[in-house]
Amino acid sequence: MFHELAENFYRTHGGVDYLGGSGAHQLAINREKLWHGLSLKPGDISKINGLKRPTEAVLKEYSIKIKNYMNK
Repeated sequence: MFHELAENFYRTHGGVDYLGGSGAHQLAINREKLWHGLSLKPGDISKINGLKRPTEAVLKEYSIKIKNYMNK
């Protein structure tokens, strides 16, 4: 997933073509190589500071909003 995000970033924000030695695809591969082996759990979020579980009232409110949206 991050490979595709990197490719699209290079293409849309950098104006880089997809193919070629300095294309978006290769730049995404190069970026991946910088991180390879540095994490025991690639893509895993180990800790989020300050995140609290929503209250039951908030969960109920969101549930109602989602149901109303889905019924449109």
